[in-house]
Amino acid sequence: MSGFTNDIMNADNVNFSGSNPTLGQVTSNGQLLIGSTSVPHIAVGTITSPDGSITPSYSSPNITLQVSGGTTVGKTITGNSGGALSPVAGNWNIQGTGSITTSGSGNTLTPQLTGLTNHNVLLGAGTATITKLAPSATSGVPLISQGASSDPTFGTAVVAGGGTGIVTTTAYGLIAGGTTATGNFQNTGTGTSGQLLVSAGSSALPAWSGGASAGASWVLIQSQTASNSASISFTTGITNTYTNYVFVISDVTPGSDNLFLQMQVSTNGGSTYLSTGYASGNNRALSTQNIWTNTNTTTYMYISGAIGSSGPGVNATLWLSNIASSITPALWGNGMEYLGDARMTLYSGYNSTTSGVNAFQWTFSSGNITLGKFSLYGIRQS
Repeated sequence: MSGFTNDIMNADNVNFSGSNPTLGQVTSNGQLLIGSTSVPHIAVGTITSPDGSITPSYSSPNITLQVSGGTTVGKTITGNSGGALSPVAGNWNIQGTGSITTSGSGNTLTPQLTGLTNHNVLLGAGTATITKLAPSATSGVPLISQGASSDPTFGTAVVAGGGTGIVTTTAYGLIAGGTTATGNFQNTGTGTSGQLLVSAGSSALPAWSGGASAGASWVLIQSQTASNSASISFTTGITNTYTNYVFVISDVTPGSDNLFLQMQVSTNGGSTYLSTGYASGNNRALSTQNIWTNTNTTTYMYISGAIGSSGPGVNATLWLSNIASSITPALWGNGMEYLGDARMTLYSGYNSTTSGVNAFQWTFSSGNITLGKFSLYGIRQS
């Protein structure tokens, strides 16, 4: 077969056997005759895919190439903007901008932020850039807005933002509002022991001042309300802190008519109450008459005459001096009591003890105290 020119050979297959250059043979599915610049100029070749991404197949008389694992191949990618993008030289570049970068390893591409610091707060610095703000070195300091055109900062919250506007204050001092509705809070200080806080009007801080001259000398020690009570006792807060004490009683009513309201004092905190040493009297007049009636006793402080179980009962203000001291304690006051009609009443009395009174007990001459309120105040004097 060698040496022929422009001749035609017909065969069921191609099988060049014999001496060189008749070495090629095409006898398997999918084989091709490939031209070559070297001898033999016609060589047998096979379509392969070194990375396995293409699968060649043969179905006479055609050779088919198919993407491994699918039937289509992506040709473009599309982002949030820019439309569909085609690869250049088979490659797409995926890159970050501003504070965002991408990092690839193996077959993984990871977007990531740059320039971060542990515990810092991230702030927007444009459409693609993030800046950071270090926290305050002092724990508990809040992040404060500086408005729409500036970065926030760690600092002191103002009143308009729910804060106080101050960073320090006086220990145990009282907090007051600022000079305006949104002004920084103020501190009144602590004053000295026994002083009272007195208003200075609507345009100034209240001030600490001493005793009765301050205009606010009454200090409530305790209030009790009777409810079918056998007695009402006051055993705490009665010391020499106050020069005088005042009882204010209202609507004190017994369970039956013609009973007397009385009070006894104690020098042992209420363990027992004195039943001797009193010189006490009650002077009263009907509201419709100018006739005074006196009742007195040596076993208790005589507060009311006979009163009724209905109506307003006993209402009175009673002053007590020399309490919790070695001076004989004294009582005086005035009020109104009711037994079918109103009666104006004056009270006075003392007890001869010099041991210092530190408790009081209220009872009726029999039965319970059905209702009524008892309030004890201490009176400071500068």
